[in-house]
Amino acid sequence: MTDLAGGDTALAAVVLVAVGLGSVAVVPTVVGLLVGGIEIDAGRIIEGLALAVVGPMVLAVLTRARFPDRVGRYDDYYPSVSALMVVLVIGIVTAANASLLRSSGSLLLVVAVGAAALNAVGYAAGWLAGSAFSRAERIAALFSVGTRDFAVAAGLVVAAGFPAAASLPAVTFGVVEMASSAALARLLSR
Repeated sequence: MTDLAGGDTALAAVVLVAVGLGSVAVVPTVVGLLVGGIEIDAGRIIEGLALAVVGPMVLAVLTRARFPDRVGRYDDYYPSVSALMVVLVIGIVTAANASLLRSSGSLLLVVAVGAAALNAVGYAAGWLAGSAFSRAERIAALFSVGTRDFAVAAGLVVAAGFPAAASLPAVTFGVVEMASSAALARLLSR
C-alpha cells in the first residue's frame, strides 16, 4: 500500500521487519503479564512467521536480485496476489469461527468498531510521527504504524492455545486494515 500511495517502500519494508521482530519479542511477554498465568511459546510464533512471512520475503528478494527483468515484468500483479493471500488467510480463520459469527452478530459489530478505532488511531499516529519528514517518508510512516500485522496476533492466539474464537479480533482487524489501507492508498496517490 505504501508503494501504491507513492510512499518510501524501502523505509516501510525496514520498519515492517523491525516492528515484526520487536512484536515477537515483546507481545508474548506483555500478554502473559496482562492475562496472567498463560505461557506463550514465542518459538511457535517465530516459526509460523518465518514460514509464512520471512521465508517468502527472502525468496522474493533473492529471486528479484537474480532475475530482475523476468520478475519485474509482473510488478503490476504482485499487490493483487498479496491481497488475495491475505483474503485467503482471513477466510480460513473466519470459517473456523462461522458458528460464533452466526450466533452473535452483535459481537462482530463490537469487534469491528474496536478494530476500526484502533486502525484510525494507528494512521493518525503514523501521520503525526512522519510530520517532520518528506511526503514519501510520511506515507511510509502512516502505513507502517496504521497497518499493524494481524498475523502476529493470530500467531499469538495459536501459540497460547486459545480457541479459534480468540482470533476473531485479529481477523476483523485484518479486514478493516485491508479496506482502509486501500482507500488511503487511492486517496494519497492522487
